[in-house]
Amino acid sequence: MGVIVSSDLSPSVHITDIGPLTSWFSTHISRYSFTTRAFLVFVRPVVEYNLIIGSPSTARDIDAVESVQRRFIKRLPTLRNLSYRERLKCLNIFSLELRRLHTDLFRCYKIVFGSVYVNLDDLFVLSPYQYTGHKFKP
Repeated sequence: MGVIVSSDLSPSVHITDIGPLTSWFSTHISRYSFTTRAFLVFVRPVVEYNLIIGSPSTARDIDAVESVQRRFIKRLPTLRNLSYRERLKCLNIFSLELRRLHTDLFRCYKIVFGSVYVNLDDLFVLSPYQYTGHKFKP
């Protein structure tokens, strides 16, 4: 499984590329079995692969990623008349956007508290002021 990287490091090309593949998976899963578990095991990892690095930030990309899950759970016969949020609640699953937010927050937590080493000098310049209002300033 590859990742397509554009010259501006936008995830749009990668998201556009995985769209047909995940749509094909979703169609076949819903055609032969209406199990949400099959979607969660086979399709969602393809959609979420590498999105921690190139998380979609434009409304178009966010909607393109979310539409894969939205289309699949709309095909479930018992939930067809409910809104997307209500379907997610009935299935006890999160939106892909919320899952990305959780992943980003977990990653930040691990970096701040030292579980994952990141050379912060490569990413940030410390403020020259002694007090910035944040207790984690060294």
